[in-house]
Amino acid sequence: MQSRLTQLPDEALMKEYQLGSFEAFEILYERHSSKVFSYLRRRLTRSEIVDEVFQQIFSKIHSSRHTYHNKYTFLQWLFVVVKSTLIDERRKSSSQKETSADPQLLENIDAPCISNENDFSGASTFLKDLSPVQKEVISFKIINDLSYEEIAKRLQISQSNARQILSRAYKKMRTVLKRDEI
Repeated sequence: MQSRLTQLPDEALMKEYQLGSFEAFEILYERHSSKVFSYLRRRLTRSEIVDEVFQQIFSKIHSSRHTYHNKYTFLQWLFVVVKSTLIDERRKSSSQKETSADPQLLENIDAPCISNENDFSGASTFLKDLSPVQKEVISFKIINDLSYEEIAKRLQISQSNARQILSRAYKKMRTVLKRDEI
């Protein structure tokens, strides 16, 4: 017999999980764990690190499930968790090597959770505090999957400026997310 939960959208499953349904979590895990794992495999070189970060992500999802709000799609929220965990791992790795953080280390972390214009419009809460140029860079990087070189050419700015604009946009988006968690 198939559970009624398997028919629910991700956001409703997350609400059920917040209310204590482990079955809802299992369905979400089944739907999205392979996306998260392949995303990590493309961005991390060592398989043991992939496994460790993967476990950290789902541990964070469990421990912060109460912070999820259905004004965000589940995939947006999930990949904010994925991205922040990956950034933390990169920073930890960087500090363990006693080197300064290289901006290129973080270049390939951009989340694939927003795949087209329609999905991007659902992210308006994250984007409301961004400047027009920050929104444009986010759009070029996430929706169009352009390299920093291509973004720089389109906006007639340097690659390092494009990286800096994106970095500041992500920082503002994290601030919005943290503000909404409180």
